[in-house]
Amino acid sequence: MTIPLTPRVIVVGSLHVDLIATVEPLPGPGESVIGSSVPTAPGGKAGNQAAQVARCGVPVALVGRVGDDAHGDLLREAYRTIGIDTGGIVVAAGGQTGASTVLVDATGGYLSAIVPGASATWGRPGVAATLGPFTAAAVLMVQGELPATISLAAARWARERGMTIVSNPSPAPSADDVPMRELVGSSDVVVINRQELDALALLFGVKPPRVERSDVYATATALRAKVAGSRLIVTLGEDGAVMVDPSGVFAVAPYPGTTVVDTVGAGDAFLGAYVAGFVRGLATGSALRYAAVAASLSLRGRGALAAQASHEAIVAATPREATPWIRYR
Repeated sequence: MTIPLTPRVIVVGSLHVDLIATVEPLPGPGESVIGSSVPTAPGGKAGNQAAQVARCGVPVALVGRVGDDAHGDLLREAYRTIGIDTGGIVVAAGGQTGASTVLVDATGGYLSAIVPGASATWGRPGVAATLGPFTAAAVLMVQGELPATISLAAARWARERGMTIVSNPSPAPSADDVPMRELVGSSDVVVINRQELDALALLFGVKPPRVERSDVYATATALRAKVAGSRLIVTLGEDGAVMVDPSGVFAVAPYPGTTVVDTVGAGDAFLGAYVAGFVRGLATGSALRYAAVAASLSLRGRGALAAQASHEAIVAATPREATPWIRYR
């Protein structure tokens, strides 16, 4: 009998299935287009991130809610197969598992709409009770797909137990989301993408520069100053990533020569791999490079989970040449 490993990472968030339609091109407002296929695959930021942590060889538990339907069964079986501890997945009697409709075009770009379903039925006491068996974890990960009050309750629970809190406030919060402001302000690591940076800056009273293309470095530096003690990482797609911490600014170059099939879940692959690298004890620069390679490899396949790379594949794909990837600006 295999003895389950104690989870080192807990991921709390929404769980849903992705209905992925391949189209060309993506539709505009009021427009219909013809798609070529509609496969069903596991999705949701929490599930995607937990799966990447597991594929990197770090024991991880997933905490969320699904309905007692076929989609809920599909998700739980998929996560167990990957090696995720699913003891924190609650099955809501009579509930409907969340779903996301995703449209992907020939360039890998996509649009999506999320229906949270059972994921939106958490109560604050319920999430704390569900987290009880995982007190030995080192890291808690939360995102913006759950109500911020629920993620904040999980973060408070983790803070009391000395865990590192990693938040991914995505989708972008509104400018008056007080619980999200507290959650981000109490996080040790905050990870967002370029499009979410300005919204998060406004939440903290930072006015982004009025230029055609927002100055990512200036905005990120000003935002991190408002959440003192946090490490802020901004993913930039084909331009790599930027990290700001008390020691300065890191620029992370993108992985070279990537063939883009599908960008769905690339940000989740980056974050999951970064946390796995952190737990593995990698230095900051090495963890960022590890995450960048994982995200780039995820672009080469269709679907979020199916395209994720293993720890061995990430290590094998990391360039050995002396050209620096990480630099201070």
